Amino acid sequence: KNDTVEEDQEQLKELKRECYHLHESLKESEQNYMSLQRHLEGKSAIIDAVSKELCELQERLSKGWKDLNETKTQICELSKCQYDNVLRLKQVDSYVRENQDQKVQLEKTLRSEQGQGKELVRTKKELEWKL
Repeated sequence: KNDTVEEDQEQLKELKRECYHLHESLKESEQNYMSLQRHLEGKSAIIDAVSKELCELQERLSKGWKDLNETKTQICELSKCQYDNVLRLKQVDSYVRENQDQKVQLEKTLRSEQGQGKELVRTKKELEWKL
């Protein structure tokens, strides 16, 4: 009977030691769990912040594309206006050249007619003198 009591006491001590180790392991596991939980919360906050920043960047990018397309449209419109203006300038230049040519021709005709007029006046004076 004594042996059994001693064996039981020995087993009880062993079980208490095991219980203590298990209790310590449980505490350590809980601490690790809490640490991991805080770590995950930190990571979650970082992910939320990055997600928010990505959404803001996406909005800015979308607005940038819209602005770029509007600018492209404006450039196309300005190019068309510039082309139209070049055509008008060419038309005006042709018109001015034609008018310049006509002016030169009229000036020649005028000088010729003035010369003829002077000749007529001289001839008239000569005739009047002779008479």
